[in-house]
Amino acid sequence: YQGLFRIIGTNGRVESLGLTNANVTGRDQTGILAGGNLGEIVASYTTGAAVGANSVGGITGINQGTGAEILSSYSTASVRGTGQVGGLVGRFASGAITHAYATGAVARDSGMLTTFGGLIGTAVTTTGITASYYDTQTSGCVSGSTTGCTTSAGGSAVVGKTTSELQTPTYYTGIYSTWNANLDGVAGGDAPWDFGTTSDYPSLIYHIIDVDYDADNDRYIDIANLAQLNAVRHDLNGDGVSTVADFGSAFPRKAAGMGCPSTGCAGYELTASLDFDSDGDGDVDASDHGGAYTTAAPAGTPSPHTQATSRATDTPSTTCTSTEQAAV
Repeated sequence: YQGLFRIIGTNGRVESLGLTNANVTGRDQTGILAGGNLGEIVASYTTGAAVGANSVGGITGINQGTGAEILSSYSTASVRGTGQVGGLVGRFASGAITHAYATGAVARDSGMLTTFGGLIGTAVTTTGITASYYDTQTSGCVSGSTTGCTTSAGGSAVVGKTTSELQTPTYYTGIYSTWNANLDGVAGGDAPWDFGTTSDYPSLIYHIIDVDYDADNDRYIDIANLAQLNAVRHDLNGDGVSTVADFGSAFPRKAAGMGCPSTGCAGYELTASLDFDSDGDGDVDASDHGGAYTTAAPAGTPSPHTQATSRATDTPSTTCTSTEQAAV
């Protein structure tokens, strides 16, 4: 067992850890973060290279045990070995892999081609694996390959995607529609991912730090993206209090009172330009942002400041012809 941690035990939990430019060389059960995982690996990632013999993975060499889980994590590390070699996990014996991906090159020194995979080298079972991916281009895991791998173990929940397919969704839509996971046990998703632009892979932004959403301390909650503007409909009086999951997702890890002064929050204010017409065709419709912001708003009377703010949005250079409006 070789890695930063030899073995993560059954009661162990590694959270919000990133290992960059790591180079780990071992024999069997070799991984950058851990040789073996029996516990929980959450919101963590690795880059660099892992080289070993059997059971070699970018995150861990082997994942085994009822409570052994890898959640909201990824690896871009290259991996090399003689068998059971995977971009994320070398051997998946049991446990769970949820919302994970790998992009690293998978190289085969010897051994059976079928025990090498873009995400998982060998899977004893496919139970417990959910919505996880590997890059077919950067991993070298393509049909007909004789030097690395042709696919990935893990069953139908592990899907090979092109670089473009992995980078195209820029929010929790499409292949990432279920990725807004609850990591801290508090109700609602924690929005752990930053999807960047269509030239970026998802990166992790989850960390256990309270976020101040009233940076200028003026009692108005800052709105910096469309998801936050959309969430205003769940708090029409502008006090920053809502139990609706969409609100918690739009304002993750919020500080007490949203960061407003002790007198409380009094509304919302835009702090960034927002563009509803993401495809630039002059229409605000279901093709924009996956249609996430074209539903009807609930009944209610917003506070004057919230009402004014909810209408202050950018428009493209051409005039939008659709009558659909944002759900605020």
